[in-house]
Amino acid sequence: MAMKETQKDGRPAGRPRGRGAGARRARGGTRDAEGAQAVPVSVLSRRSGVPIATIKYYIREGLIRSDQDPGAEGAQAVVDQVQLIRGLVHVVGLSIRQVRQILALVRDPELSPAALMTGATVTLPLTGPRAADVDEAELEGARAALAAVGFDDLPDAPYATQLLAAIALADECGIGLDAELLAAYAGAARACAAADFAHLPLDSPSRQTQAAVLGTVIYEPVLLGLRRLAHRELAGRLPSSSPREEAREEAREEDQKETQKEEGARHAQSE
Repeated sequence: MAMKETQKDGRPAGRPRGRGAGARRARGGTRDAEGAQAVPVSVLSRRSGVPIATIKYYIREGLIRSDQDPGAEGAQAVVDQVQLIRGLVHVVGLSIRQVRQILALVRDPELSPAALMTGATVTLPLTGPRAADVDEAELEGARAALAAVGFDDLPDAPYATQLLAAIALADECGIGLDAELLAAYAGAARACAAADFAHLPLDSPSRQTQAAVLGTVIYEPVLLGLRRLAHRELAGRLPSSSPREEAREEAREEDQKETQKEEGARHAQSE
């Protein structure tokens, strides 16, 4: 009987080489460290609302890995990670490399919720003025202004650098934030931060990161919108005209009254 031909790697001749462990995981689901089946992709898709094809992409990129069993708690932990990844990629617009950085924080059992939130938000993209757009002396002035309202220990983070640049740029444009206004802004920011931490879910690192990172991106437009609504509300309570215009209007009204009196007097004399 003729022997079957084999290739150098021992596979029967003509059998195509597999696409690797990532492809096998993508077809079946997440696997634990020993390669045992953990949470099926169909279960992840149904419970997370993320399409199967998208989850398979995450698996191929190595973003999803699980050492939990497919029980309720283990599956929910992976579902949380799937929803987090989708938000980071499709809502925030982070790259796969940035997502990996955040997931490394999520999977670090030594990090506190505060450290997790701080570390994750550092990776967020920023828009607005850059430090390179402002003179160093003006940046130092902005640093001193922040120290005056209690922020004297600024981290080496992009958002802190951008904050300094924005304050300095306001001075350049002639609309600088005086001490009273900056103190009001700082107080409002601390109140917002306290509310954020009070509403952090403490039962899951993935949910904490989801709330911290996605909340930063999604809630910031909420804060801006509320601020503008408050401006509109306050403007409705203010006088519709300036004090000078009001004085002119009062003078016109007095003139009209005097004119009416004179006309009344002349009419009485003519009778």
